[in-house]
Amino acid sequence: MSDGYVIPAQTVRVTTTVSNSRFVTTIGLVTTVDGAKAFLSAVRAEMSDANHHVYAYRVGFGNSVIEGMSDDGEPSGTSGPPVLAVLRGSGIGDVIVVVTRYFGGTKLGTGGLVRAYGDAARTGLEALVTERKITKQTLGIEAPYHFFEQNCFQYHTCPR
Repeated sequence: MSDGYVIPAQTVRVTTTVSNSRFVTTIGLVTTVDGAKAFLSAVRAEMSDANHHVYAYRVGFGNSVIEGMSDDGEPSGTSGPPVLAVLRGSGIGDVIVVVTRYFGGTKLGTGGLVRAYGDAARTGLEALVTERKITKQTLGIEAPYHFFEQNCFQYHTCPR
């Protein structure tokens, strides 16, 4: 049986600031691609006045993982890939990271964006509480009715 893998135990949100731009990182549990889309939609609706909602997600773990990401209007490759790279290195599955940017008036350049989004994702993951997801199985046991008599199992006096 597999030892499972690490997943988010709860949703976390942290804020970082780089050159007057505010980066709000929201991380949560998603078990399907549709769940990731719904999580992203909820964050977009909550912070609809933001300039960008960059995201990356990993549904599943190991060899059976589905990944997705978006730069959401930032220059190509400067935000989604760095967030996904941080996520890949975390060892966490069934997770989405949404980094919401409120532009502060100072352009960061491509290198600055890569650092800012990567750092925002790392800061969020440092604050994330995780738990282990393990395979669970329901089992049934059949026993004669008289085994359910009071004290039978407690004192090992069950009739044979």
